[in-house]
Amino acid sequence: MSVTCLRGETTSLTARIRQWAITKPNDLAFVFLADGENETGHISFGELDDKARRLGGRMMRAGLSGQPVLLPAQNGPGFILGLCGCLYAGAIAVPIPIQVRNRGKERIRSIVRDAGIVAVLGTDPSAALHLTELIPGISSLSIDDLEDEPAFVAACDPQRPAVLQYTSGSTSAPKGVVITHRNLTANIVMLSEAFGVHSGSRVLTWLPLFHDMGLIGNVLPALHCGVPCVVMPPLTFLQKPRRWLEAIDRHRITISGAPNFAYELCVRRRGDGPLDRLDLSGWELALCGAEPVRVSTMQRFVEAFAGAGFREGALYPCYGLAEATVFVSGGRVGQGVKVLTPDAPVARALVSCGRPPLTGPVTIVDPDSCEPVPDGCEGEIWVCGDHVAAGYWNDAAATAATFSATLPQCQGAFLRTGDLGLKWKGELYVTGRRKNLIIHRGINLHPEDIESTIGASHPGFGVIGAAFSIEVHDEEQVVVVYEVPLPMIRDLDMRTMVDNALDSVALEHGVRLFDLLLVRLGAVPRTTSGKVQRDRCRTLYLSGDLARVAHASHHPSLGRYQTAVAHNPVGNEILIR
Repeated sequence: MSVTCLRGETTSLTARIRQWAITKPNDLAFVFLADGENETGHISFGELDDKARRLGGRMMRAGLSGQPVLLPAQNGPGFILGLCGCLYAGAIAVPIPIQVRNRGKERIRSIVRDAGIVAVLGTDPSAALHLTELIPGISSLSIDDLEDEPAFVAACDPQRPAVLQYTSGSTSAPKGVVITHRNLTANIVMLSEAFGVHSGSRVLTWLPLFHDMGLIGNVLPALHCGVPCVVMPPLTFLQKPRRWLEAIDRHRITISGAPNFAYELCVRRRGDGPLDRLDLSGWELALCGAEPVRVSTMQRFVEAFAGAGFREGALYPCYGLAEATVFVSGGRVGQGVKVLTPDAPVARALVSCGRPPLTGPVTIVDPDSCEPVPDGCEGEIWVCGDHVAAGYWNDAAATAATFSATLPQCQGAFLRTGDLGLKWKGELYVTGRRKNLIIHRGINLHPEDIESTIGASHPGFGVIGAAFSIEVHDEEQVVVVYEVPLPMIRDLDMRTMVDNALDSVALEHGVRLFDLLLVRLGAVPRTTSGKVQRDRCRTLYLSGDLARVAHASHHPSLGRYQTAVAHNPVGNEILIR
């Protein structure tokens, strides 16, 4: 039986939660696995609605209706309650990582300044205390002891902001994507239809809930459609990937997904337990997004877990971005991975991201002339529809540049995604990124931030560096080329420099570098105006030309030497040297 989730539906998420609280108050809404294995808590629709209404009342009386509120995002019941409390109070939820350290502290301060935040919800008491100490003047509001609080549900204005989703952009100036209640409802309906959610669906996620794929791509469709969602912390998966698969088996999960790296990690760690004790036959939809989908990874995953009942047709590549709330396009349920056909003009093994829904049309446009291109030709992906966000918070110039594109014979404004792709026989294929962003394991990294971190890690580094990504064993890895002044070479301890750089990048960005090449001044290519040419630098690196002018290019802790020993990638939250 299908869940009632109709095309063009305008029922808000808060109205949906109230509906389930009335019609099935004792049904489980969420199950929590704090250690990734054992059930450590759960909450029913009735209990969630009751507590959220009381928290909404507390927030309303604290003057937080219509105000942005920090929401430390741990994958547990506190965050779910805090989010629903924000929605009920008419406040604007601003999810942030729960662990804030080093450069992340300045990022949080920047978010607080940009959004004008005055309060943090105590979804995790220690995190809330840390934030109040970090940011003078910000207050903390507890989510506990709600029994005596009068309930409150604000009227839902579809045009008002529901969530500020701060992008994984430059740490000095993160941009808040304004997701209205209309955007949220429109995208959740798109997701529910695309995923084929039905009354027997069960969702599981270990993705961080401050990330749009974890929150909007997994948790909220389950909540909107009234089906249970199992939540486990990201670290539990990264420590032992088999926990994800075991939880899918044990809780009879039908919908779950992750970026490409997670499937690759499961394949590489498949020896952690016997296949005959794993049953993945009930997994109907294994979505894959947030970073490029690798055909070879998907094939290896199918081969590795077919013996556990996993079906190739369950794989579901999709494409989206925060500026479109989260979801833009996905394949057909049961179709599996579809690769660009040989008769296409582009001879590349590109993975189809399906047909964009009628409610969210996609056009491929020449990014320079701003004219649509024919089928099979590469261009920038432009998106239109009610799911496209309202813009960037307090940034009219960036909003106009990104959200206000127009096309002849087309009504409404388009979102310029900055991503490149093509359409062939009605299906969308993503070919790359027009921006300089590095996407490593689903996390966006600005090359300038990594370069800055390395430059500050040791006085021997010059002022020019170039960070970029390369593909290694079907996974994107991060490489940095950095100039070192020639007069200092003899006096420098190269190993200490690389040690410092590795430590700093891992600590501040959660990434282990695949390679760090130290080169003479002038070796990093630049434009005539002095801008670093990262694409050119990548080309020179891959050709071996940069290695010939390198002062030091080998270090046992660099990823390329680790990879040569064993393919054992590490999660973004873990520092390993």
